[in-house]
Amino acid sequence: VPSDELEVFLLNELTAKGLKKFGNSVELSYSTIQKLVLKQLNIVGQSLTYYLAELRGLTRIPDRYKVLGLEEKMVTEAIKASCAFLNKCLELQQVIDVSMRNYKAFFRWLFVVIVRLLDEQTSSEIVKITQQELTHIAEFLYNFDNVQVENNETAEKPVKFNLERLGQYLQDQELSILPDDEDNPWHKYLRENSCLLKDNDTIFSVMDFRKFSLVQQQNYLKVAVGKIFDVRTKDVGKYFTVLYNLKCHHNQNKITRNNFRISQIFDANEDRFMMAFTDIENIKEEIYFISVNVKERMCNATCCKYSFSSCLLRDDEHDTPERDLSILDLQFYSSEYLSVLVKHPNVDDSTIFIQVPLKIVLQNSIEFNMKSKSLFVFNEKVPKKNISPLLDASVYKVLEKMDGFRIAVSGSRKVAVVLSNSHRKVRVFEMEINGEDEEDETLDTTPLSQTSQT
Repeated sequence: VPSDELEVFLLNELTAKGLKKFGNSVELSYSTIQKLVLKQLNIVGQSLTYYLAELRGLTRIPDRYKVLGLEEKMVTEAIKASCAFLNKCLELQQVIDVSMRNYKAFFRWLFVVIVRLLDEQTSSEIVKITQQELTHIAEFLYNFDNVQVENNETAEKPVKFNLERLGQYLQDQELSILPDDEDNPWHKYLRENSCLLKDNDTIFSVMDFRKFSLVQQQNYLKVAVGKIFDVRTKDVGKYFTVLYNLKCHHNQNKITRNNFRISQIFDANEDRFMMAFTDIENIKEEIYFISVNVKERMCNATCCKYSFSSCLLRDDEHDTPERDLSILDLQFYSSEYLSVLVKHPNVDDSTIFIQVPLKIVLQNSIEFNMKSKSLFVFNEKVPKKNISPLLDASVYKVLEKMDGFRIAVSGSRKVAVVLSNSHRKVRVFEMEINGEDEEDETLDTTPLSQTSQT
């Protein structure tokens, strides 16, 4: 029997219509998070585990890969961290499933109470509450965090309710409500056979990560993967011989890492190494490009400084003087294209995505002597070239209402991703490059380019 206060709340404030709307909102929130976990995190975690396993196999061929500083122990630890991340994703899915089940049972119970209070004639099946549903409702109420009563005479904390198990997984702090997995058969088996965990690279316990939130688990994974490729404590220099040391940039103003945009690629077909970089704070209207052909010991090298101007758009509507466009980000899409994101010259909340054909860049580069001991590659003798007139209209796309900030591209996956300046919007493009058409249709979006808000 509801109290007088609860009866007033149910009939006057919550109502059956409000309860239904609130229930749908909660279910939608849970479903959205669950889809992200299932479609994104699980796929990434599984792929990463697969690649790490491949990498561990390479570490067991020391005659070929020891020079890279790869250590099997470090890779194994990263595999464990990746598996722990997958396990935490599974744990989160289970929390969502249980929470949704208990929420639905609780809301249905409230609905039945409202119907009875209103004396409405309804089917007995609708108002019937099963014993299993009562168990779920009791579990939902029991999972409320301990209520601490405020008492001035004691040092106890003020009243605090924690009604949500899910939210704690999305914070960078330890879990306050741990999963109830004491009866887990696998955990029992490992406790009874602890010898399996000794010096075993295949079987390990995730109990060390039991208190980790999903965010903490992700951070742990990032650190573990980073350690694989951290060569600062490894003497890998003894395996290499320096032929040439090229100085490409003067860091006079001590630019921060966040302002430096750099991308590198090796073209295996041409035995050519290429690098492009810019400083979005100081040289934001220029891209420095260098290419080194390594077919022979006497390497041939070329370089250039190039920019884009507003004439790229060939826009007759805006009769403004021609000016250079500010570079926002760059990354090699493939050995044939360099992807560049620039600001729109006339619209503040729009940007331009450009697929620069490297063939044009290489044709407009100049050779330089790599033997010079005091060589600064991009000196005053290297002219700046505006390559906008050389680009076809099919190699760029204006991203309207997209204040772009960073890009990530992949030629093998034929995809490009643009992140907004607010970090709240992502636009994903499917790229279609036809080798027979060369520069035609280098950027092709889906009929409804995927845009996600986070």
